Amino acid sequence: MSEKIGIGFILSLALIFCALSCAFAHSLILGVYGNDDGTITVEGKYDTGATAQGAQVRLESLNAGTVLFKQRLGLASELTVKIPEEPYRILLDGGPGHVAVKAGIAPKNGFSVQPNPPEQKAKNADRHGTPGLSRAYFVTLGLVFCFLFLTLFICRQNTNKIIKTIQGHSLKR
Repeated sequence: MSEKIGIGFILSLALIFCALSCAFAHSLILGVYGNDDGTITVEGKYDTGATAQGAQVRLESLNAGTVLFKQRLGLASELTVKIPEEPYRILLDGGPGHVAVKAGIAPKNGFSVQPNPPEQKAKNADRHGTPGLSRAYFVTLGLVFCFLFLTLFICRQNTNKIIKTIQGHSLKR
């Protein structure tokens, strides 16, 4: 009987470990580097070391909210772009739940177009500025809780069997 308890416990721990490792499987990392020639280099990768090939890079105006530049990352997972003349932000979109956002780097002489006042910026609130938690995170969290309750249920069942066995032995004596 204790063998069944041990195997169930080890199996439950293994499933919980797998679920937790899936929860933190990978995050998108956006690297932006200013170059001396009036350009920036945008690099995308995942924290697992995998490249973000095919992820879309967008430069969006902070004034009007318009897209100033849009292109997908190539094989090298990086591209070089001319710095816009107005305040902007850089979005790297690797798909659902994988959006990274950074403020744009200003040109050496500053932006030629001045930023809008704060009330205008509020009207152009960002769609991706605060990336939400991905669906995978919630699914994994749900699985973790299911396995936790399953483990507690199995432990309760086995504890009841042990108590009945002990009571049965004590009645025979």
